[in-house]
Amino acid sequence: MFGTLGRCWRPMDKHDYELSDEMMDAWTTFMKQGQFGDDEWKRCIKSEPYYRVFE
Repeated sequence: MFGTLGRCWRPMDKHDYELSDEMMDAWTTFMKQGQFGDDEWKRCIKSEPYYRVFE
């Protein structure tokens, strides 16, 4: 998630790096604009749980 996969002891494949890039892009967009790209950030509350799935 923080672009440090190259420092990890376990082997990573192309998907790991792509996922990491997607997560970094989402977090930096959220910090700059208050949303994850085209997806608006929703409040996560007990009665209406919200989460983002990265695949």
